[in-house]
Amino acid sequence: SFITKPKGNTIDDMRQKKEMERVRKEEKEDEAKQRRDELLKKKAEDQKDKREARIKRVQEARKKQEDTKDARKYEKEKVDKLEALKKREEKAKAEKRKLENVEANKRMEREKMLEEQNKAVEADREREVEEQRVIDEKRVLAEKEREAEASLAKKVIQSRLVQQEQLNSTYSKPGDVINTTIEASTGVSSYDMTPARHELPPEPSKDEDNYGLDDLNSGEDTDDEDCPRKVVPKWAEGTQLRTALLKQCYIGPDLDLIFANVEMPDLGTMFEQQRKRFYKRTSSAVWGTPPESFKHASKRR
Repeated sequence: SFITKPKGNTIDDMRQKKEMERVRKEEKEDEAKQRRDELLKKKAEDQKDKREARIKRVQEARKKQEDTKDARKYEKEKVDKLEALKKREEKAKAEKRKLENVEANKRMEREKMLEEQNKAVEADREREVEEQRVIDEKRVLAEKEREAEASLAKKVIQSRLVQQEQLNSTYSKPGDVINTTIEASTGVSSYDMTPARHELPPEPSKDEDNYGLDDLNSGEDTDDEDCPRKVVPKWAEGTQLRTALLKQCYIGPDLDLIFANVEMPDLGTMFEQQRKRFYKRTSSAVWGTPPESFKHASKRR
């Protein structure tokens, strides 16, 4: 009881005190670290906001620039399209005028050619009429000559018959061999001679549109152009024939009224052997216009 407590800090107090200081120091460090972290975080967020704002400004400026560029490009394309359309229209008008001029020239040439052909046809018609008149005169003259020859031959035969009757009426002794022989040998027999083919008139045709070749055998000769076997139809000679040929040559028929439109055939149904693809046809499949003859193609150009 006489022992007294020493004055001052004991070891435990000192330890406790140090521990408390250490705790306070750690708390201060934690607070300082937290403040630093908050400052860094705030600074990073500020930098991020600035960077996003800068990126946004750059994107807006770029978009505005692209919009301006697209607008200028669109205006330029629009102007180019209008100019190209105007050029195409002018070119089409020029080509149309050129085609009209070409068609007018062709029409004038065709009319001139038809006029010349009509004149030639008229001259041929007049010449054919004159030739037909001469032929008819020759035919009438030949018929008259044949009739005169036939009449003369008939008169000669009749005179011979009269002479024979006079000879037969003379007296002859019975049993006279000479007179009997003369009477038997002087008998006159007459018959009509078969005329030559060119002397006969032509046979009539079956009708106006049928000459009739079914009675002509394959081994027989064809008709003579100068002396046909049958009457030649009017449409197959002279002016009508030339007119039909010229019309067929220069004013051809409408092929669409004769031939129907043919659809493209399906080769898969035509051939048994199936293929993935067939050879493509080139110019042999192009039938936009009928082929022109070598004789008249140069004239048409």
